[in-house]
Order: sequence, then structure tokens, then C-alpha cells
Amino acid sequence: MKNKLKHCVILSVLIITLTGFWSSLSAYDFYKDGFYYNKNSDRTSVSVIQGDNKYIGEIVIPSSIEYDGMTYEVTAIGDSAFINCYIKSIEIPNSITSIGDSAFYDCTDLTNVMIPNSVTVLGKSAFDYCTGLTSIMIPNSVTTIGKFAFRDCASLTSITIPNSIQTITDGVFYNCSSLTNIEIPSNITSIGEYAFYGCKGLINVTIPSSVETMGNSAFGDCTGLTILNYNADSCSTSGYWLNGCDNLETVNIGNSVKYIPRHFIYEKNKVTSIEIPGSVTSIGYRAFYGCTGLTSIEIPNSVTTIEGGVFYGCTGLRSIAIPNTIKTINNTVFDRCTGLTSIEIPNSITSIGTYAFENCTGLTSVTIPSSVETIENNAFRNCTGLTSVTISSSVKTIGNNVF
Repeated sequence: MKNKLKHCVILSVLIITLTGFWSSLSAYDFYKDGFYYNKNSDRTSVSVIQGDNKYIGEIVIPSSIEYDGMTYEVTAIGDSAFINCYIKSIEIPNSITSIGDSAFYDCTDLTNVMIPNSVTVLGKSAFDYCTGLTSIMIPNSVTTIGKFAFRDCASLTSITIPNSIQTITDGVFYNCSSLTNIEIPSNITSIGEYAFYGCKGLINVTIPSSVETMGNSAFGDCTGLTILNYNADSCSTSGYWLNGCDNLETVNIGNSVKYIPRHFIYEKNKVTSIEIPGSVTSIGYRAFYGCTGLTSIEIPNSVTTIEGGVFYGCTGLRSIAIPNTIKTINNTVFDRCTGLTSIEIPNSITSIGTYAFENCTGLTSVTIPSSVETIENNAFRNCTGLTSVTISSSVKTIGNNVF
């Protein structure tokens, strides 16, 4: 009796499992002329979806379809509709308004796509890993491009981002290694994490003034990048947006830029000079950190704030003029600038931060002006070349191990 009951339970589970399997495999409303369809909520239109068999060859999606005495407009390509399919080309009608998540994922034989101007949404990973795709035209009707939409499209050489887009989402062109040119429209406000990561063919990039936020590694590992034209007025960055762009040589900062963001050209050793325009009022944390090739930089009087570690490890820097608009020399600003032989501290400075000039072994003399009230711990620590130090009697606080 026990064994019979056990066998009945196993058989029931097996039937339920198989029923679920076949119903999921055949989860479409009808099949007609080579396509699987689901009716949309309005019951008058349909979406092309994934079916029992994979689509192959040259695909032409109809704008409408007749079935069971009714005519349905075809308005969407559903999620994963053509995933892993061996399609060489696809013709998308003007009736389509959305292309779903992973719609053409891993369609490696697909070489070009023309998206009609009826489409407003490209879903996440829509053309992800379409390694044979060489060109794609995105119309101005598209307002949303999902994350990783063109990730690993390694053969893609050019793409036009329409003016209708405001956000370049995370990883959207990740590892598009053949992409040689990209024009970022002037209305883009945000560039996501890893958006252009691994686009090794990019040589010249222009960031428009409209950009307000930049994600971590937005242009990471773009090893071919040599020229950066930066025009973002007041952009905040997350992490290291140019991580791995070690061949960057030329950086042009636009005349409308007010804030140079944190980690701006972090450890870009081939950059030898920077011209900061008079529009800049603030330089962010570690903006020029580790730029060992930087030999000269002029900071205009418009700058009122230089955040911590801005020139940390700029060993090639020989001299720098601190403008009299600065009140505080922040922590580690010139730490390890071993090539710095002279520094003039203006009368506007009231405090010198921790490790501000630590390890500046090339400095031979320092004069602390009467405006300075506080010198923090280790401010000039390990400046082994110092032979002359003049400190005004106005200094009220001197920290530990200052010299």
C-alpha cells in the first residue's frame, strides 16, 4: 500500500511537471505564417514572441496579421523573441513600437538592422552579443535604450545616438571593440556605469555640457582613446570613469566647465599639460592624481576650492602657482610631487592640511605667509631637500611632525 501511494505521488508530480513544461513551451496565442504571436491587452494587437521552433534565415515581420476572422496589428517584438536564432536579416515594420528585453540576444549571424521611426523603446540586452552586427540606425522616435542593449557587439563600427535620448544606460555599448566614433548628443544628462567600457577603437571622445552624472568606468578600458574634449558644466562622477584609458594624451577642458570632477584623469601618465579655463571654480578630489607626465598646470583666479589629493603623485610637476582665491591647501594636495622645486603660498591661505606637501623631496625652501593660522600634522613631512623654512608669528597651531 505504501509503495502504491509513493508511485502515485511520483506519477502525479511527473504529470504536473510535464504539463507545466509543455504549456511554457507553447505559451503563445496562435501561430501564423512562420511567427508565434501573443495578443496584447487591447486584444486588437499582437506581439511577436518566442515559439516552439527557432526562427532562421531572412525575417520579414508583417505589420498586421489575419487570424480566426480578425485582423491584428503587430505592435511589439516580445522579450527573447529571437534569442539565439540563426537569422541573417530582419525587416521590422512601422507598426512596431517596442523591442523587448533580449529580443535578439546572441543572434550572431545578424549583420545590420534598420529600426523604424515607430519604435520608442529598446529593451535591456535587446541586441546583446550580436557579434556580427556592423551597423544600426536608431531613429529619433526612440526615447529609451535599456541597459546592455548593444553589449558585446564586437563588429559594430558606428552608431548614431538620437537626440530623443537623455540617458545612456549602464553597459549599453560595453565591449563594442570595433566602434571607432561616437557622437554624444547635446541633451544627454547621464552616462551610466560601463556604458562604453572596452570600446578600444574609440580615439576621440567629446563630453557635452549637458552631462550631469558619469558612472564608474563609463569609458573604462578604452585603450585607443588619446583625445578627450570635456565640456560638462558641473558633472559628478562615480568611481574612475576613465579607468584603463592609459593612452590618453590630450585633454581639452571647455570654457563653460565650472567643476572638474573627482578622479578626472586619474593616473593618466601621458598627459603632459592641462589648461584650466577661467570658468572653473572648483577642482574635485584627486582630479589629477598620479599624472606623472604632467609638467605644468596653471590654475586661474576663478578657482576657489582645490579638494584633497588633486595633484597627489604628480612627480613630473616642477612648479605651480596657487591663486590668491584659495583659502585652504587641503590634505595631500601635493603629496609625493617629488619634482616640485618651488611653491609660492599666497597671502589668502589660512590653513595647510595634513600631508599637503609630504614627500616633496625637491623643495628647498618654504615661506609660510602671515595669513596662515594652522599647519596640520605631517604637512611637510619627509621633504628631505628643505634647507630653509620661514614661518610667520601669526601661525597659531602647528601639528605633529610638520617637517
